[in-house]
Amino acid sequence: MPAECLATMPCQHKYCSRCMKQMVLTVISEEGLFPPRCCKLDIPVETILPVLTPKERSFYILKAQEYAIPAAERWYCPAATCGRFIPSQHVKSASASQTCPYCSTKICSGCRDLAHSSRGCSPDPGLAAVLEEARIKQWRRCYDCGSMVELVSGCDHVTCRCKAQFCYKCGDPWSACACAASGKRPADFLAVLIGHTKLSRDQEAELSAVVTAILRNERLRDEEAAANAKAKTEGTRRESKRLSRMSIDLLRRDIIL
Repeated sequence: MPAECLATMPCQHKYCSRCMKQMVLTVISEEGLFPPRCCKLDIPVETILPVLTPKERSFYILKAQEYAIPAAERWYCPAATCGRFIPSQHVKSASASQTCPYCSTKICSGCRDLAHSSRGCSPDPGLAAVLEEARIKQWRRCYDCGSMVELVSGCDHVTCRCKAQFCYKCGDPWSACACAASGKRPADFLAVLIGHTKLSRDQEAELSAVVTAILRNERLRDEEAAANAKAKTEGTRRESKRLSRMSIDLLRRDIIL
């Protein structure tokens, strides 16, 4: 591919538009990896937007607005059929209630749940149910922003979407965790593999996030392959039944003749 058709990163690495787009769309869904980077340098928005479709650009800009706000200060529609992030320009700080710009649901500014009468905000029964489910399934809640985290794969070093780092085993901040001795953490093992004797906390977090993203993509690929195989098997079974019915019809026709 001609050099003039490649996008140049701040670190002088070059990407074709297809690879660039794939990287950006992957990063959008992983707040811990946002914004897109190369060699730890943020890729300028002016380089990103041209490779996206108009719909993808709008989605990228909305996600950039969402991730720029601390998780505890973000507004989301509480309606079960919506749940979308509400940009700050649609939030009226002095109002007792808010309106979702997407589904027009009324929201209480006090508890950020569905709007209710003038009585005081009551404890959210839905939250209590989620916390009980988290206790049963051993999920962890971020000590900084309160977000619920489920570890699907990877090590116990978790980086929340708010950037807080904690141990999935005990829930304590990673810097204060004593669950794993030095040399036993997955990041220490990976450090040996890549030729370093020691990784900083930032390097550990970045390495863990990349490995987790890779494992997640592999899991999604395996699930997609399994679904395709199942669909193919069902299609083959239907075709076999159809051929069997045709054979029976032909046999009946021969008997009648």
